[in-house]
Amino acid sequence: MANNKNVYQQKENVSIPKKQLLEISQYDHLDEEDLRVLLVLFTELNGYNYQRQVKDPENFKLIQPKAIAEALDFKPKAVKKSISHLIDAGIIEKGDSETVRGGYRFTF
Repeated sequence: MANNKNVYQQKENVSIPKKQLLEISQYDHLDEEDLRVLLVLFTELNGYNYQRQVKDPENFKLIQPKAIAEALDFKPKAVKKSISHLIDAGIIEKGDSETVRGGYRFTF
């Protein structure tokens, strides 16, 4: 059973904090494409909540917009635009770790 305070991946399950999921459902500036890309990202990315007093795991992960586009039958440009919208909404962030440059993670 998935159970974590941040977005967290397990082999078969993903844990998503209810509070943030409900907040996202209220965002009227995200369109259907943005939400579909978000659902795919929920299956790939972990999160980190800055409000928690724990060491930053720097858990950024590379994603391939082209692969997401193929899975959703979108154009890669549309996926990149949706990712930009998700960054602007504060749902995901782009960053680096020791081994990843230009990766992404959730902000919760």
